[in-house]
Amino acid sequence: MTKTRHLGRATGVIFITAATVLFSWVIGCEQKSGDAKKIPPVTGTAAPGDKSLAQAKEYFDKGVQFSLKGQYNEAVSSYKESLKLNPRSAEAHSNLGFTYLDKGDIDGAVSEQKEALAINPNFPNAFYGMALAYEKKGNKQETIKNLEEFMKYTEPHSLWWNKAGEKLANLKGEGKEGKK
Repeated sequence: MTKTRHLGRATGVIFITAATVLFSWVIGCEQKSGDAKKIPPVTGTAAPGDKSLAQAKEYFDKGVQFSLKGQYNEAVSSYKESLKLNPRSAEAHSNLGFTYLDKGDIDGAVSEQKEALAINPNFPNAFYGMALAYEKKGNKQETIKNLEEFMKYTEPHSLWWNKAGEKLANLKGEGKEGKK
């Protein structure tokens, strides 16, 4: 996370959001293989052969593209359209939460990440989004709690696991920044 500080606050959030949303549709961050059995399936609301889930994915993909371009209002609209067609998509709720975070709507970000976790209680991206939102709110305890949860459900020593570990160590005063 220290690298994003040098990019500027807004650019750092965009970088994190962009990197996160790119992996969100399929499963999110590199998830531990042993946890795959614990994740409830997200089947959506469409009947077999119904084009609703395909349309939901199209809106989701558009939301990702809008987010990457910094077009947050359009991204919000696309994610909401996706959720109308597939309200049980933890990925769409989480990405909507990251988009709200980019827009500065911290309460909206927390609410959508909570929705994602209600659908999939082991979804790493939602924990990371919650950590970022609580960090913006200045709630160190919740930030730490959510980073720890993120690390629990993410492949150890992966890029984002390492970044979360650095941030966690700094928050606990154990990292380079915390020992100044």
